[in-house]
Amino acid sequence: DFLLVLGAALQRQVFEEEVQPAVQILAGDNWELDEDNGRVSDPIRRLCVNTGPDFMLCRSYLDMMKLIIFSYMFWFVLTIIFITGTTR
Repeated sequence: DFLLVLGAALQRQVFEEEVQPAVQILAGDNWELDEDNGRVSDPIRRLCVNTGPDFMLCRSYLDMMKLIIFSYMFWFVLTIIFITGTTR
């Protein structure tokens, strides 16, 4: 229960920080491409260069760990499920 409340509190803090203008400049907005809201309706014109770093480039050991976890954890979980299903 504590970890659930802690996760919810941290998520709320992130949501509150997302609405600040300085954070929106760095991270971009969260508008859907199909929403008009007075913006340009052509989705190609709305695309902009992503200023966030890409962890697939492996510039550090942390980026390398992220790449391994996100790329191969699916296969690890799938193997565990297969082994569990076959040993019953």
